[in-house]
Amino acid sequence: MTHAEATALQQRAAQAVAQLRQDELAAGLPFMLGSEGLPAGQFYFEYPDGRIAVVRYPQTRARHEVVRWLDDAEAARLRGTLGVPTLAEEWK
Repeated sequence: MTHAEATALQQRAAQAVAQLRQDELAAGLPFMLGSEGLPAGQFYFEYPDGRIAVVRYPQTRARHEVVRWLDDAEAARLRGTLGVPTLAEEWK
């Protein structure tokens, strides 16, 4: 695969993830942003109202539970690190 082909593939993948995020949030569902920097078994979930939480899946339950909500500054830093716009910015 050439560099140009790899770049084009990365762009298509990023567009697909962005569309999936929009679709999930528009349907009222949370979207998993990742887990980098968190303890094993914890993930960042973005909710349709724009808030971001650290969540985990307990072994005894099929549904995730919120460990804690990020404050506005933490959420802004995470969005900057991940390159994820706020919903207001993305849905203009």
